[in-house]
Amino acid sequence: MLTLGLAGSALAQPRPSAQACVASYEKTQNARREGKLLEARDAALACSADACPAALSADCIRWSEELRALVPGLVFDVRLPDGSSLTDVTVELDGVVVTKKLDGKAVDVNPGPHTVVIRAAGYSEVTTRVVALEGDRTRKVAAVVAKPGATPGPFDAPVATHRPVPLITWITGGVALATLATASIIAGVGLSERTRLESCSPTCPVERAASVARLLALADGLFIGSALMAGLAVVSWFVRPEVPVWISVVPSGGAHVAVTGRLP
Repeated sequence: MLTLGLAGSALAQPRPSAQACVASYEKTQNARREGKLLEARDAALACSADACPAALSADCIRWSEELRALVPGLVFDVRLPDGSSLTDVTVELDGVVVTKKLDGKAVDVNPGPHTVVIRAAGYSEVTTRVVALEGDRTRKVAAVVAKPGATPGPFDAPVATHRPVPLITWITGGVALATLATASIIAGVGLSERTRLESCSPTCPVERAASVARLLALADGLFIGSALMAGLAVVSWFVRPEVPVWISVVPSGGAHVAVTGRLP
């Protein structure tokens, strides 16, 4: 993986002092709260050193593993309109050049929005915005570039798909839960009243017995309705369609950009 931010490996650093260990320990927590996961990861690596107090290094080792999984990664794929790949490409992220040659490896970034500029000699520059998601280690940023003034062909780089949960699923699921809660309350009241009826049987008023019967019948109907709505929610979830995960942009000079990756 290529990395951005505060670079530095604990192996390349001199043995930290106790004061430096405490500072890295605190920096890990502060940077993580601020969403600066790269800085938090580097600080956690620093206070994981054997020279740091065991009480601190134990936490730092655990944090380092957690942050390693959380730091987002962007994988750049630049192609010509005919689908052939370009490797001699300069990629700039938020004003910082992160690579001058594509090798298929991900570039580690902090979560959040980033401005990406892609440059290839003899081709139009591509600029786009990407939102990196925590835990998404292989988010693809694919671009099709063309000669200046030329119109690029169809975007033919691989585009991912995902299956969003449709609105009908949320609605029917919510109605099912609300109906189930209402049915449970009514059933509880009905059963409680039926228990009281048993204490006065057989001299209980007929109207009271009929009222209890109506309550229990209503609860049964609501339970059935809740089950039907839940079934509809499940069916709508299973048959939800796939949609492409991509953003098409035409920057100055003409080029297509797609950002793909896993969505929540």
